Amino acid sequence: MKKEEIKKRLVKFSKEDIVDCVIDEFNFYDNHRLNSFISKLKYRQKLREIEEQDKVFERVSQEQSKAMNLYFDWKKRVIDKYGKDGQVRLGDIPSEELKIGVQLEKDFNEKNQAYMKLLSQEAKV
Repeated sequence: MKKEEIKKRLVKFSKEDIVDCVIDEFNFYDNHRLNSFISKLKYRQKLREIEEQDKVFERVSQEQSKAMNLYFDWKKRVIDKYGKDGQVRLGDIPSEELKIGVQLEKDFNEKNQAYMKLLSQEAKV
């Protein structure tokens, strides 16, 4: 019987009933097979956890990158518009423009902190 067929047949039963039957099938004398079975389950669980961590890391990384690009694009635009020789004085920038910059910088810092926190967690693992 193929894997998909087995899944279709097993999905009709409760998790508890399936677990009880698996335990009954692996009797006292078949301890090695039971341990092997449990090891495979742990391995699959770990793979799912890693996949989920990868998704979270990718999302946080994209958010950080987007926030960084928005902030640095704003800085470049402000320097080009209000600056001279690649420099700009704060007094030359309109307050509305500064408010936008403050919010973009705040968003970037928050996303960057979340990204760095995630990196440090990954390094500890």
